[in-house]
Amino acid sequence: MAGRKRDPVIDDAILRAASAVLAKSGYAAFAIESVAARLEIPKSTIYTRWRSRSHLLGYVLSQRIALMREIDPDSAGDLRLALIDHLTEDIRLSRTREGLAIAQATLAARDTEGSHLDEIVQQSDHRRAGYHLLLERAVERGELPAEADLDLVLDLLLGAVWAAVLRGQPRDEAAAARLVDAVLAAIPIRGNA
Repeated sequence: MAGRKRDPVIDDAILRAASAVLAKSGYAAFAIESVAARLEIPKSTIYTRWRSRSHLLGYVLSQRIALMREIDPDSAGDLRLALIDHLTEDIRLSRTREGLAIAQATLAARDTEGSHLDEIVQQSDHRRAGYHLLLERAVERGELPAEADLDLVLDLLLGAVWAAVLRGQPRDEAAAARLVDAVLAAIPIRGNA
């Protein structure tokens, strides 16, 4: 005999409450008890859907990353502007408690095999892959040299954003243009070399 079907309305309410608790308390202080109290439901209602605090956090954070605009490498006409546009979105996220929690959870997930935080890593890796395709198309168009180390370019761009978060000093949105310009200037561009 099958159990009672889960109510998607309750699932959604839990996710919204979990996001609100995370935004208020941060990653370290996030507690299932706080989510349950916010909704005035028993903790068991949450635990029947997510086995632990980390499972719920992993799901909430991976969904937050998934909400970011998809990087479409084929729609970008100008590499610099496309990088600034998407990096600005990453910086906006990095300036929130959710952004800090994503950084913390990603580090925790990378340190644990078979982690329940794998969804965050997958979403982060998917976003990085979108950036990588954007750079590959720029190589194909001749905006970047074929010998450019695209992984290093991404490490410099994204690393500057997330390292600032881990230092507790997230960058402002204006930093996106400065970062992109600094990194692109360090790469020999055909026609500029």
